[in-house]
Amino acid sequence: MGLTVELAQIYVKPGDVEGNLEKHLKIIQNSNADCIVFPELSLTGYISKDAFYNSSKLALSGIQKIKEIVDKKQNCVIVGIPREVRPGIFRNSASVIRNGRKPFFVDKFYLANYELFDEKRYFQPGDLRTAKTFSFNGKRLGVVVCEDAWHPEPIELLSRKGAEAIFIISASPLRLTGKDIRDNWRSLIVAHSLMNSVWVIFVNMVGQGDEEYFWGGSMVSSPSGKITLEMKELEEMNAIT
Repeated sequence: MGLTVELAQIYVKPGDVEGNLEKHLKIIQNSNADCIVFPELSLTGYISKDAFYNSSKLALSGIQKIKEIVDKKQNCVIVGIPREVRPGIFRNSASVIRNGRKPFFVDKFYLANYELFDEKRYFQPGDLRTAKTFSFNGKRLGVVVCEDAWHPEPIELLSRKGAEAIFIISASPLRLTGKDIRDNWRSLIVAHSLMNSVWVIFVNMVGQGDEEYFWGGSMVSSPSGKITLEMKELEEMNAIT
């Protein structure tokens, strides 16, 4: 891949932006990787419910604190936040922070709204037509947010736009009725790699949420569909690939 990537499989306390931010800053400061990738909604927690309305501005200020470190270390960091696009209208987004550049956002296009998910209550879907890649250290990269990986278009579109590696930031819980979501994710990640000839880096949240438990199990798949890194489940940890 030509880049070192640190997968930050962390526990995120719902609604505790300041505490979560401190964890982000510590990992970024101590990392020697080119890119550091955090899970979906990593600054606020996935099940923050109405707290999203109060925490989005704190999350944006957290992005600025992260950028101060990124500019000094000259690396790239991807974090998950709720983003207020208009007063009272929020999107579930990934923020891409690179040295010397203004942070930009990638919105989640397909909202999860089944079984234990209720994203449409809090978020507006993004527009797939806005999907874009970004460059870092001579590499063309892309990022999608969780549910978008369960649909063919977002990752295919990014690969057609030249992405060599695609990051999937996720908050995938262990409990989904009638299926082992861990095996399904593994098959899905390998399939995306093979079909689109790209590296796929999946970074999942871990630990207790509200009514669910996030299972971790972050992994990396090569363009040939080989799993080159598979992290432990149910354990907070970092790994560099």
